[in-house]
Amino acid sequence: MGRNSGKNVGGAQGRFTMMDDILQGLKTIGLDEKEGRVYLALLSHAGCSAPALALASDIPRGTCHDILEELTARGFVLESETDQGKRYFPQSPERLLSLLKMEERKLQERMREAATIVPMLTILYNPSGPQPRVRYKEGVKGLRELQREYEAMEHDIIQLVGLDAFLALHDPKATEEHRQEFMRHPRKIRAITFTDHPEKVAVLPEVETRILPSGLFSSVQGEMTVCGDRVAFFSYESDMIALEIRSAAIAGTCRAALELAWKTAGELTKSIL
Repeated sequence: MGRNSGKNVGGAQGRFTMMDDILQGLKTIGLDEKEGRVYLALLSHAGCSAPALALASDIPRGTCHDILEELTARGFVLESETDQGKRYFPQSPERLLSLLKMEERKLQERMREAATIVPMLTILYNPSGPQPRVRYKEGVKGLRELQREYEAMEHDIIQLVGLDAFLALHDPKATEEHRQEFMRHPRKIRAITFTDHPEKVAVLPEVETRILPSGLFSSVQGEMTVCGDRVAFFSYESDMIALEIRSAAIAGTCRAALELAWKTAGELTKSIL
C-alpha cells in the first residue's frame, strides 16, 4: 500500500514539475503565468466555454475571459461562435513557432522605425542645457487647447500658414472665436499666408499679412508659429495634428528662419503685384 501510494505521489510530483517547466517556457516566449495556465488548460479542453475553462485553469471567470480575449488577439487562441455561445480552441503547439517569427518581424519593424526617429529625437536632446518640452496634440480639440494658450500669451507672433489647407478642415465658428480672443490681448502678429483665395484672409488690427499664392509652394499644408520660447507645427492634411516644442534655442532658430521668410515674402509680393 505504502509503495503504491509513493508511486502515485511521485508521479503527481513529476507531472507538476513538468508543468512548471512548461509554464516557465511559456513565460520565456511571452505568456505570463495566468496566460500560460489558460493555454495549457485549453490544450486538453478544446472547444470549451470561458466559464468551463476558468474552472479548469483555476482562474476567476472575469480574469479568464480577459485572458482569452488577449490570447485570441495575439493568435494563441481561436474563438468560435456557436448556438451555445462562444467556444475556444488552442492554436496547435507547432503554431507557436510561427507566432514567434511574426513577433520577431514586428520587432525588426520597430527597430527600423527607431533607426528613423532616433536622429530626430537626438536633435531635441540637449544634455548640457535646459531640456526642451515637447507636446503632441491631435484633432480639433487638441488644436483648440493650444490656441487657447497662445490667445492668453503676450508675446509677438510670427507664423507661416497654408490657409487653403486650413480652411478645408476648419470650423468657422471656432476660428472666429479664436480671432476674437486674440484681439483681447494686443500683440504684434505677422503671418506669411499661402492661399489662392486672398479675399478669405481676415483683416484684423495688429495683424500684418503677406499673401502668396499656394502654387508657389504646394507643399505648405500646415502651419509654423513662433511665440516667445515656443514653436508650434500644425498639419492640415487629412487630420489636424500639432507638435509644440518649448525651447528658447529652438524657438529662436525658427524665428530667424521666419524673419528671413518674412523679408523674402515681402519681395515676392512686390514682384507678383
